[in-house]
Amino acid sequence: MKKGVLSIGIACIGFYFLYTSNMDLYHRFLDGLAQSQNVSEFTPTIFAFGKTLKIITLCMGLLSLYFGIISFLKKNKIAIIGILLAILLMVCSFIPFWKYMLKNSGLDISF
Repeated sequence: MKKGVLSIGIACIGFYFLYTSNMDLYHRFLDGLAQSQNVSEFTPTIFAFGKTLKIITLCMGLLSLYFGIISFLKKNKIAIIGILLAILLMVCSFIPFWKYMLKNSGLDISF
């Protein structure tokens, strides 16, 4: 039971990290846009930083999946929730949510 709860906890921490990293990228992009008129000057830094955060989030999802599978093999039913959250976290780590926040902000951004 402990590993199943640990799996859920790690997945929740991963979702929080995913949220904060996407908000950080969003604010970095807005700050860079306010300081520079040329978008191509600061986008490589944002995308390199975003890839690092994506790898960290994916690793957290894999760790959560590992603990969920171990708990599921010990016949704990709470592990199913941990496995589902881990899979959802790994899928969400590949979606750049900060780009969708930019579309809703009303800014004119043309790449």
